[in-house]
Amino acid sequence: MKILNKIKQFYQNVFISILPSSTQTFVYVSIEKNKKSNVIHKESFNTSSSNKALEEYVNRYTQITPLFYVAVFCNVKEQGAISSCSHNELEKFTDISTSITICSDNRWSAFASIKEVDDVNSTYKAFGLDYLISPFSIIETFFHEKIDSGIAIYALILEDCIYTSIYKESKLLYAHRGDFDDIEEQNSHEDEDGDKSTTSMDFDLETMDFDDEFHLDDIEMIDDFDNLDDLSNIEDLDSADDLDEFEQNETPETSVDLDSDPSSAKDSLANLDLNFKRFLIIQDSLKSFYSNPNYDSQFIEQIYTADAIHCSDEFKSYLEDELFLTVYSRTIDINSTMVDMTRQEVRDAS
Repeated sequence: MKILNKIKQFYQNVFISILPSSTQTFVYVSIEKNKKSNVIHKESFNTSSSNKALEEYVNRYTQITPLFYVAVFCNVKEQGAISSCSHNELEKFTDISTSITICSDNRWSAFASIKEVDDVNSTYKAFGLDYLISPFSIIETFFHEKIDSGIAIYALILEDCIYTSIYKESKLLYAHRGDFDDIEEQNSHEDEDGDKSTTSMDFDLETMDFDDEFHLDDIEMIDDFDNLDDLSNIEDLDSADDLDEFEQNETPETSVDLDSDPSSAKDSLANLDLNFKRFLIIQDSLKSFYSNPNYDSQFIEQIYTADAIHCSDEFKSYLEDELFLTVYSRTIDINSTMVDMTRQEVRDAS
């Protein structure tokens, strides 16, 4: 092993991450030597999977060294994660005979459809895959310093898909994948029923069983409002170390002026529609968590978002106004994060 490591010192390491979306595929290349990043290349391709131009681009970098590692974002539809590595528990959520399962740190498992994973491998067979990275692993990695606190929902937001995980004190309680197609299909079914609303949570709080009991008698009323002067610096209520990197700016009211430029108004309406769909995905995730007896449901008041697409303030407003969530946002470069994860995997294996 020592001899092999010495030989590796003479070669460059090439880490390549591939992020497919519904319209484009983003490729990120990091060329390194002696654990230092020397050169970074980024490129996008007009394909949702792969094409000749993408293959030639990746092969250009895999040919410069025998030490190259290719990671692809796992965007298959049939995937998820549960808070156990037990096959008995996995069977409650997926057909394990048709799923690939991976246990993470003996704490939780990610699973994905064997057929869809085989399709991904076939798509990129021109250069081959070393790692297929679960979005739920990205969430845990990106928010590793947050998940050990109280219960909260964490969301990885992509162009037309959102992945959510709910953690409490480092324990994964729930995971969910939602995309626009699912929301549109769900809304069409509800329109047919004619009596269901997509803008409310529709929970029967009297029948829900939360682990943390809530009693009105436990609330102490504030009689002396003069004491509120002691809270002149409200930021002291939260640790600056925990929240500095998150944006929690006030959201201005948003309106669409239909009398202005028609194309601008059309774009604004389209953005509102997209943000509302994203809100519905988060809402659907929470409804599933609260209503499914397989989950250890507890009431959630905070959401942390890893935003890969720079969502507008309307999305945040929906979460705050409709779901009463406190929203903390952070931007994420998924390709760069995947390279960091791959690099760590390689180091741990050496």
